[in-house]
Amino acid sequence: MCDYKKQPRVAYTGPTDVKFPLKYMSRNLYEEENLTLTEQLKEKIKVLKSFSIEIGAELRYQTALLNKVDDEFDKTESALRKSVTKLFKVLRARYMWYPIHIVIFSLSVFFIIIFLGIRAKIQLM
Repeated sequence: MCDYKKQPRVAYTGPTDVKFPLKYMSRNLYEEENLTLTEQLKEKIKVLKSFSIEIGAELRYQTALLNKVDDEFDKTESALRKSVTKLFKVLRARYMWYPIHIVIFSLSVFFIIIFLGIRAKIQLM
């Protein structure tokens, strides 16, 4: 429990006219042991309190970051929703040529990107 080698030796401080002085001496030792244990407990409580304060600060920081990410997701979702509705308006238009033009444009951009990628790969070799 307690390391008695580190503690200073205590003189008998109980009453002198008692038949059993060891009883008072052991009570004195228990009191000192209790004092040292309470001091150790106070130090541990200080450490735990500092940890809890740091955890609270970290939680506030993470909450702020999550709120920012949530706002960005909301902005992105609204932008995608607007884009999809515009695309559906184009696809539902009376003119049938719009979807064909979109497909042709997409394929041409795709093939140009592939052609430039192959050309850049050949130049690197």
